[in-house]
Amino acid sequence: MRDLDRALAGWRRRMIAAGVKNPEVLDELESHLREDVGEQVRSGASTEAAVEAAVRRLGQASALREEFQKMLPAGPLVPRRYLSIFCFVCAPFMLMISSWALLTDEIGAVERGCGLATISAMVLYMCGLPRLHRHLPSPGRRLIRAALLLGNLFFTGWPLVLLSISLGIVPLRLGITVEMMIGAAYVAGFATWLGYAVQGQSAPTGSGSEAVACE
Repeated sequence: MRDLDRALAGWRRRMIAAGVKNPEVLDELESHLREDVGEQVRSGASTEAAVEAAVRRLGQASALREEFQKMLPAGPLVPRRYLSIFCFVCAPFMLMISSWALLTDEIGAVERGCGLATISAMVLYMCGLPRLHRHLPSPGRRLIRAALLLGNLFFTGWPLVLLSISLGIVPLRLGITVEMMIGAAYVAGFATWLGYAVQGQSAPTGSGSEAVACE
């Protein structure tokens, strides 16, 4: 497979020179090329001919770059100050309410300590998010996209679950520690969505193609 690796390395250099520089995008495109070449080789084609045909079907670098440029967001979905205001207002409020609830409730020391440690970690995350939001992992990654989709389900579904519990429809008692931790995760999750929105990206609710960037 050295010929294939050498040919794809050259293709990758041409893509980078044309402006498609995102490693994740290149990895995904290269994966498609390898699958296409593999099918052709198994059908009897030579590696060189298979690579040429696969690259031709995939498209030229300039055309791909134009397509990816169309996917780039025009700008931030929300101003950065919204993220800063939300985090710096909600983080201390969340810590104060959760600490008061955990310290006054009759629960064990270990359970109280785990709850306070978890909530404190989320508070620190939110405090750092306004400065570090650009380091959030790209929603174009499959694992991150899946995690964000699960987060969206939690974000929309948890209020319904909470309402059902409070009305007695669902006979479930989570306990103060779990409730405080889930509440903190809910707030931190919304802060994460704001972090992506400030970058001009939205947490994916479908294929996630809007998160792909060229640079």
